[in-house]
Amino acid sequence: MLLLLAGCDHAAPATTVAPSCPPCQCHCTGGDTPAAGGGSDRGGDVHARVAALSDSLTRKAAKRDGKGCLEDLDALARLDAATAKRMSFQRGQCLMLAGRCDDGKQLVRDWFADTTSQLPETIDRSVEATASMYCEGSMSDRDALLKALMDLQQGAYQGNIGIRACNDAIARVDRFRKTVRPKNDEDTQVAQLDHYFYHTAASCLARAGDCRGAWEAFQVRFPADVLKTVTDPAVRANIIETSFDSVVQKCKGKR
Repeated sequence: MLLLLAGCDHAAPATTVAPSCPPCQCHCTGGDTPAAGGGSDRGGDVHARVAALSDSLTRKAAKRDGKGCLEDLDALARLDAATAKRMSFQRGQCLMLAGRCDDGKQLVRDWFADTTSQLPETIDRSVEATASMYCEGSMSDRDALLKALMDLQQGAYQGNIGIRACNDAIARVDRFRKTVRPKNDEDTQVAQLDHYFYHTAASCLARAGDCRGAWEAFQVRFPADVLKTVTDPAVRANIIETSFDSVVQKCKGKR
């Protein structure tokens, strides 16, 4: 206040009813900057909150908490709409985790189309790959099949997902492989399913420590066309056993 009064041309006499100059106004650009050691910069506070929300939604997505992830994104949108808009891919993932698979896929598809130079066919594959990792709840038979295959691949080649999770994924593949057909001649993941499903399923169970279950899954789903010219039962059995020991190394000799 003392600084403001000092800015007037002169002070009003004691007997004057009103000051002879208008009230002084401060036009300093740094007027909102707090003194050293006091208060917090409002812009810095916003940036800190944006960073905290970004970190929070990333952690929630990693824990597959779709609802919490969306809540953080909504809070971020209210705080910084531009940053939230740039995170449309993350919102798509959170929608998938929250059980809104189709909505999430559309948002992810739009993100790829807007931010990359991928061809439409490549975008389709990228969207399906994202959905296979994040979709939960209700989804199409194809999405359910691809998700089950992704779960098996993770359990077989990345880490132990547990016997129950392996068996659940195997059951889902068995169910949806009967209804899902390849989209075209390049849809090898579905078209060639019989030629890799049996050893992926067995490898998932093997990593989880169930060699007996791995052997059963392997021999039951072994491709029939590989054995179609072999008529001797003993030779057929030897082919399957040798293949199992070769492919499912963790259970070699354990049946």
